[in-house]
Amino acid sequence: IDMNKIAFNKLRPDLTIYIDVEPKIAIKRMSRRFKKTSVYETEDKLNKIRDAYNMANRILTTKYGEKIVIVNGNSSDPNKINDFICTLINDELRK
Repeated sequence: IDMNKIAFNKLRPDLTIYIDVEPKIAIKRMSRRFKKTSVYETEDKLNKIRDAYNMANRILTTKYGEKIVIVNGNSSDPNKINDFICTLINDELRK
């Protein structure tokens, strides 16, 4: 038995929340938080990673019907992002 197939077909999330942040903003935030960044944390590499996630989100929603909400994480107010995510979750739980 292929456990991955069983898990994929039976254990699907009700909602996936993807917080999308532009690479320039992500790098700026990381530089404030950490003294040293990883070699992978360059704008070019983060753009490629972001593109891959966006492609995966499109495939998962169109081909597999996954419910993915993309949240704009560029706001400088983390409370605003948090409040929006909490609203999404509460709305989903009320269903």
